[in-house]
Parts: sequence; C-alpha cells; structure tokens
Amino acid sequence: VSYAAIVFRAHVFRTTITKLTKLFFLASALHQLTMTLGSKLPFAVGQVQDVGLILLSQLATNVADNVTDNPAVATATTLVTCALATFIVGVGLFFVGRFHLGGLVQLIPLPVVGGYLSYIGYFCLAAGISLSTGISITTPATWIQLARQPLVVWLQIAAACVQALLICATA
Repeated sequence: VSYAAIVFRAHVFRTTITKLTKLFFLASALHQLTMTLGSKLPFAVGQVQDVGLILLSQLATNVADNVTDNPAVATATTLVTCALATFIVGVGLFFVGRFHLGGLVQLIPLPVVGGYLSYIGYFCLAAGISLSTGISITTPATWIQLARQPLVVWLQIAAACVQALLICATA
C-alpha cells in the first residue's frame, strides 16, 4: 500500500489511488508467480524492490507535473511510462545475465555504491515521514516544515522510528 502511495503521491492521482494500489498488488503477485515458476532456484523469491521506488516515483511525479488537466490521462500516461521503464530495465538485466556481465559491478567504486544506497535510505525515510505526517517532503530544504508542526507530529515520527527499530532488532 505504501509503495503505491509513494509512487503516486501527486495530487492528480488522489481519485485513482485505490485502483492503483490494487494494480500494484496484482503486479507484485504476478512478479512473485513468475519468479517462483520460472526460476531454476528452488528458493527464489520475487518481491518489489525499494530501488525501483525512486525511479517510478520520479517518473510519476514528472508526468503529473506535465499532465495536470485530466487525472485519467495523467494516470494512463504514468502507467505506460512506468511499464516502459520497467521493461527497459528488465531487458538490460536480461542482457547482463545472458552475457555474464555481472562482474562489471565490481568496477563501480565503493563510495559510489555507498552514496547510492544512502540516497535510497534517505528517500525511503523522507517518503515514510511524508506518509505518516501528511507533510510533503520532496527536497532537503522542505525538512524545515517539520519544525513548524505541533508536538503530535513529532510523536508520530518518534513512534514510527521506534517501530522501525523494533522490526530491525527482531529480524
């Protein structure tokens, strides 16, 4: 549910968010089924990754910014754009596997990998706080909005952090 809410966070998607959430559930189920039935590994698990969340969210936001007149057109354009982007990434991953190019990843400097992973964490944190507080946090400068909020918002953030720590500690 939160994955769809993060990807389709623009106001133009408010009327269709329930259908989009159901579509994400269906896509996740099909992804899992494909991985389970098509993999040569008996323990293969297919799941939605947080890495794609950033790309899909940015694509949806850009489409929403450019097609704000009609929510149906914005939703359809976003779904086609996200599907094409996902397909292109899938084709790229297929060729990386087919031609055994996975070792090239080792050529990427460790600070680059660390920075990328840090940004994924930052993005997920900002999106989670946005969802839990209703405050739009899109850039580092927008974090100052949290300082102007009542104590209840800070309590919500603290409760979410405690839950996250408990989940991580028991995993």
